[in-house]
Amino acid sequence: MASTTSILRRMNLLLLVCAPYCVQPLSAAGAPATMSVAKQVSMEMAAIAKAATPAVVSVRTQFSSKRPEPRSEGWDEQPNDPSQDEFWQRFFGFPQPRQEKRAPRMGQGSGFIVSHDGYILTNNHVVQDADQITVLLNDEREFIASVIGADPNTDIALLKIDADELSHLELDDSDKIEPGEWVMAIGNPLGLQASVTVGVISAKDRNNLDIARVEEFIQTDAAINRGNSGGCLLNLDGKVIGMNTAI
Repeated sequence: MASTTSILRRMNLLLLVCAPYCVQPLSAAGAPATMSVAKQVSMEMAAIAKAATPAVVSVRTQFSSKRPEPRSEGWDEQPNDPSQDEFWQRFFGFPQPRQEKRAPRMGQGSGFIVSHDGYILTNNHVVQDADQITVLLNDEREFIASVIGADPNTDIALLKIDADELSHLELDDSDKIEPGEWVMAIGNPLGLQASVTVGVISAKDRNNLDIARVEEFIQTDAAINRGNSGGCLLNLDGKVIGMNTAI
């Protein structure tokens, strides 16, 4: 009996300790009188996304490259001897072999505004060697951007657009974050502008990944896809702690 009483007392103590977290009081109408922790976290995440999204941009690039013209229908896909091509063209009217033609090659990534007067951070690999860089804001305004500076070793580039009074993000100290903390990534994966994903810090100080010369990456399980490069990784204060760089 003494043993049973002791167990019951412990169970009652456990219930008293857990009661504030396990028991949800109901209002007269039967609805929760207080908001659940999950709902509070969800609303906080939504508020962070709403505040940060206007400062996340799409970075579109144009490069010069050689691209072959499409071959005529039925033309042999195998390489031919030039003298034979000339013979068949002259006497039988077969199409000329394809000619190399310079055509623009397009690219797309992400970036985020870090000042009200139009300074933007992105990955260097997004804009390197681009002939033209166009920045598309979340409100659909477009600007031609110039590269102010770039560091291939850390894969970071600074752009500038001619605009003012822009929404922008603050930078925070990434050394303070720890694995397990919640984070949010915002970018333009697969051309889908202002996409938000949420996850945790999986690890810090990742290196030897052969992504950049200088590596000290944050690993996260927030979904990152093509086009996210240059986008921001935010902490729960809505401040930037990293730049999305690789899948």
